[in-house]
Amino acid sequence: MSSLKALALVTAVFVVFWPAVRAPLLIDDALSLVENPTIARLWPVSVPLSPPDGGRAVSGRPTVNLSFAINFALSRPAAGAGEIDQQSPPAGFRIGNILLHLLCGALLFGVIRRTSARKTATPHSTSGDTLAWVVVAIWLLHPIQTEAVNYIVQRTELMASAACLGTLYASIRAFEAVSAGGAAAWIGIAASACLLGMGSKEVVAVTPAIVLLYDRAFLFDSWREAWRSTNRRWLYGLLVATLIPLVLLQAGNPRSDSVGFNLGVSSYEYLYGQAWAIAHYLRLVVWPNPLIIDYGQQPVAGLRPIPGALIVVALAAGTIWCWTRVKNWGWLAFTGATFFLLLAPSSSFVPIRTEFAAERRVYLAFACVLIALMVGMRTAYARIRARFPNFHAVAALARHGRLVFIALLAALGVVSFRRSIAYAEPEKLWRPVVESWPNNARGYSNLGMAIAADSTRFPEAESLFRNALEKDSTLAAAWLNLAYIQATERRLADADSSLGHAIALRDSPTYATTVRRYGRLLVEMREPQRAIPYLEQAVARNGSDDDLFWLGVGYFNAGRSQDAANAFRRTLQRNPQRTDAMRSLGQSLIESGKSQEAIEYLKAAAVREPQSGIGWALISAAEANVGAARDAIDAAHVSAKVSDDPKAHLVAGNAMLQLHQAAEAQWHFEQAIRLAADSWEAYSGLGIAEAAAGDKPRGIRALRHALELHPNYGPARDQLARLQGLPTR
Repeated sequence: MSSLKALALVTAVFVVFWPAVRAPLLIDDALSLVENPTIARLWPVSVPLSPPDGGRAVSGRPTVNLSFAINFALSRPAAGAGEIDQQSPPAGFRIGNILLHLLCGALLFGVIRRTSARKTATPHSTSGDTLAWVVVAIWLLHPIQTEAVNYIVQRTELMASAACLGTLYASIRAFEAVSAGGAAAWIGIAASACLLGMGSKEVVAVTPAIVLLYDRAFLFDSWREAWRSTNRRWLYGLLVATLIPLVLLQAGNPRSDSVGFNLGVSSYEYLYGQAWAIAHYLRLVVWPNPLIIDYGQQPVAGLRPIPGALIVVALAAGTIWCWTRVKNWGWLAFTGATFFLLLAPSSSFVPIRTEFAAERRVYLAFACVLIALMVGMRTAYARIRARFPNFHAVAALARHGRLVFIALLAALGVVSFRRSIAYAEPEKLWRPVVESWPNNARGYSNLGMAIAADSTRFPEAESLFRNALEKDSTLAAAWLNLAYIQATERRLADADSSLGHAIALRDSPTYATTVRRYGRLLVEMREPQRAIPYLEQAVARNGSDDDLFWLGVGYFNAGRSQDAANAFRRTLQRNPQRTDAMRSLGQSLIESGKSQEAIEYLKAAAVREPQSGIGWALISAAEANVGAARDAIDAAHVSAKVSDDPKAHLVAGNAMLQLHQAAEAQWHFEQAIRLAADSWEAYSGLGIAEAAAGDKPRGIRALRHALELHPNYGPARDQLARLQGLPTR
């Protein structure tokens, strides 16, 4: 029966979270996944174990970074690319999160079942299995858990929770071991789990204290008795020793951009606002609506935190009272203290600038609330039943309790399933943010990006971006998103201005993305000399194959063919599957006078993408350069047959000119003009071809038209001068 229940619960968890498996990346996912070169390879292992600083979710958290590197390595063959698609990342990342969520549930089950078997656990003990199943099932399926699972980089929370639970479970098994060897093995497992957790998230620092509190609540009658146990002294010593790596990891302040006392929020303001946040988390446990993905940066102020402060004080007083009667109230004493310990790093007086509240922070602490609720309900039920044995409502609850529980799980599962759908449909995710927190500029910016997925809604998206900037003009992401709309609509000068504002915000967490986009925009604006410094900076910061490719494009457009070829070679070293890099390398080699070498890469690209007209046109150009006239003509014919690309016709036309095939060249240039009437290169080529075919007047007219379109176009100007018998410059 237990196996069937476990299978049903695992299936339900996968069903509930599956809609978000291929959902777009969120907020700072891109910083830790797309813009993180240390996860691009697994070996040497020192690379993924050295995550970059700069406020990323993985900064100072090597264990999580290594897990992402493993995901990246496993997804690369399926994705067939060297980069993570931001709109549809590989499913393995979120499947990994679901598996970690299930691991936490299994460890929580083990802790509850083994603890409930002890007589000191509760005054009215119930079946350890029953309590464990009820708590774990609700905990796994509750909607408040969706953020930790569906928001990829919140794997930090999942891994930290798994480490904490694993340490606690192993410490219990060490106490129960019947042999010295078994106890030593479990102590080693506990210390290893705690050590891995220290590399996952800073909250794991409270784990040694949690183990100590557990021992006092359930295993020993006094602190002195616990310390007298040799095995427990070894356990405590090893757990405390795992704090040393955590201190070393944090010594360089890898998260100084997001956590600290000098980031514009005072300790008092933050602590006062956390009273509201903790009460809000507790409300969401009972009624998980609305769930908010981003509460913004400004703490709640005024009178709103006062009710929460009263609730927090009452809970703290109740926890202290339970510790004075720990023999009868072990569960409530332990869960109350653990609840506060788990929330202390994020919900106390140390300001977190990036967001003052987040539902994921209560991920493991929620288990403490559930256990306390279930134990309290069990105690109340036992007392009411003892005093009023004939009370019909109590008897009905006993008869129908299982059906009520199943109905509760079904309701929680449905809400969580719908919440997972919202992650896959970002407008549903961000709309409640602006409705509930209208002063949150990030909410408007991210809602705008969700809407901008539909180009027909660009005006609405742009309005949201401008609304965000009215609330916070230093929000680089909003400038970046506004520039995206402007560039897509070919308002390149406006996009240049918006990206200029974003570039000025050097401390922004999106600065690397801004640099990358600015460089690419300048390439599109045909300003490669301005673009190259930004493209080089993007490569230095990240070095992805996409950054290298665009740097190659910038070099090529600036006339630096050899540098372009080197950049494209490095692109292919990072990702040998990039056909566009093969073609671009071939084109760069042609410009560098290495057409024979170019043919090899161009033909390899043609095998991979035989429908690429520009690819066959480049083959035609390379074959013409090496004197293979027949092969060049055949390649030009294939180019015209497979694609109607004006650039392909332009390249093929120039190849035919080189081979003195004036009629063939004329046809290709005419096709290019038909497809792109403002192409001065095509008119220039047509003029040269017509003059070569003996029609000098028509050639002159075509060249003059080319100069009308581009007065400073040198090839047209020089050829026109030759035809008119004038000196060339």
